[in-house]
Amino acid sequence: MKAAIPGEMRVAAREQYGDHRTIRIIRKEIPEPGPYDLLVKVEVTAATAADSFLRSGTPKFARIFLGLRKPRNPYIGTAFSGTIVKQGDKVLGFNVDDAVFGETGLYFSANAEYLVVDSREVVCKKPDSLSHEEAACFSDGPLTSFNFIHHVGEAKQGDRILINGGAGALGTAAIQIARAMGCRVVTTSSKENFALLKSLGADETLDYRDDKVFKGVSRYDLIYDTVGKLDYKQIKHQLTPQGRFVSPVLSSNVLWESLKSALPFRKKKVRFEATGMKKPDELRTYLSSLLKLSAGRKLNIHIGHRFELADLSMAHELIDTGHKKGNCIINFKEQNK
Repeated sequence: MKAAIPGEMRVAAREQYGDHRTIRIIRKEIPEPGPYDLLVKVEVTAATAADSFLRSGTPKFARIFLGLRKPRNPYIGTAFSGTIVKQGDKVLGFNVDDAVFGETGLYFSANAEYLVVDSREVVCKKPDSLSHEEAACFSDGPLTSFNFIHHVGEAKQGDRILINGGAGALGTAAIQIARAMGCRVVTTSSKENFALLKSLGADETLDYRDDKVFKGVSRYDLIYDTVGKLDYKQIKHQLTPQGRFVSPVLSSNVLWESLKSALPFRKKKVRFEATGMKKPDELRTYLSSLLKLSAGRKLNIHIGHRFELADLSMAHELIDTGHKKGNCIINFKEQNK
């Protein structure tokens, strides 16, 4: 006998921009799915660096889209994995009881016991080979890094790539994605993470706290700054003549350098892209490619931190330190029993 859907759920929200202390766990009515929607009982959701940026409203010019003085949408979280418990009458390709994963994009609300997602957006059936914990992470680090390695950074076999911030959700995925392409991977992290990064396929590991790392004469075809900490002016000498510097963290520095590098006489390129803003069919194609890598044991999800929803503020506090190791998840499976 199927469990009845309750009338209310717990969901993470904040009413203003700020640090982790703005997060509250509130109760609200479970929404009804529209004609094309899926109502998903969430088993696992992720807490990500992107969520942290959105929570704090940084960079500030992003508030043009999010809400100038306070967030238009108070809810938090984008990546999830769970089970369909109800769906609209125009949904195609899914059925109640299907295990699914994906992202809610700018609708947020994934850090909740239940969520509604449009079946035509970034949502896929979860293969049995993936746990809900692993699947919930796919739409963060792996999806973003796949886009930045393959498309934004235009990496190709034989390229030498520097991944700055190798131990985080984006970095651990990027190392494996680049290795699967046949690239030579150099990555930065603290020394205590070297063994992990070597096990994921890194050819070289560098201590980011060593000032000499970014002052050397090493040449890279691609520099992927997963954490947005590098100053392009101080590292561009380490790019090959037609090298690319890419980052998913938009700053005024990256924006200005990307505009300058678009000039036709500039051979070295600086690029930013908001992966979540790409068309859903493109992102589903990327997820399909990632699932193939996973099935071929070329991509493993490293989960470094597990929290309950009530402790989401603590998860964000950890993320804000910049020392999150791998992926950070919010696990409902035990709470839902």
